[in-house]
Amino acid sequence: AKSSSEALTGRQMEIFSNMENPKVVDEPAVRGGEPLLRVIEGVVDLAFREEGGWVIADYKTDRGTDPNFSSRLKAYRQQVDLYADAWTLLTGDPVKERILFFTAQDRLESW
Repeated sequence: AKSSSEALTGRQMEIFSNMENPKVVDEPAVRGGEPLLRVIEGVVDLAFREEGGWVIADYKTDRGTDPNFSSRLKAYRQQVDLYADAWTLLTGDPVKERILFFTAQDRLESW
């Protein structure tokens, strides 16, 4: 069975391998050709605690009118899911809600 840190590392690599330029802070250590750890830097825009758990929110300025928006939206949701997974590992408390605020569109997505 994988430890929670191994599971998170695998999820980071899976998510960010599809993104254009993830900011890699540290090169992975390698054993037998397999990465042991890769550190990726991300910034949670907003985190606050409510009854029942944490809320993690990320702000985006996309207008949503370009043809690549739907693929970026999928990556944005994965990004916030990764933040939520990391937050849960760090705090030991559940993340009950994830939010994307699209400021230029005056809308939000919550799951």
